[in-house]
Amino acid sequence: MTVETDDDAVRKALTPLAPGIAARIRVMQEARRSGIKVQAAVSPVLPHDALKFAPLLAKMADRVIVDTYTSGDGAHGRRTAATPISALYAQLGWTNWRDESAAHRLHDEVGRLIGADRVSWSQAGFNWLAQQVAIAD
Repeated sequence: MTVETDDDAVRKALTPLAPGIAARIRVMQEARRSGIKVQAAVSPVLPHDALKFAPLLAKMADRVIVDTYTSGDGAHGRRTAATPISALYAQLGWTNWRDESAAHRLHDEVGRLIGADRVSWSQAGFNWLAQQVAIAD
């Protein structure tokens, strides 16, 4: 399940047609209660409160992948730079969309809460499951 932020106002500003955060959390919690393993993809990381978001992710996901516009767009941010993201971030008074420091803090805090082996970064995180299957074969 993708959940890019803990702030629904941020979600509405960037992805107004996407399901609300509360709905995503509800689905993840229901899945876990049903015995289904849940992976949260924070991709791309949007503005958030790490001290609030990390415990929420730890509570609702078995694994977490943290990704950014720069690490995750496959072109080191060049594709994202060609979109209105930069102007929108500036207009809303958010930090530079290329700055990955908040994402690294979130990654580290989630790792502290659920274990570093259950939180991954960008492509390595998305490739993890395929690697596990390959190892099992």
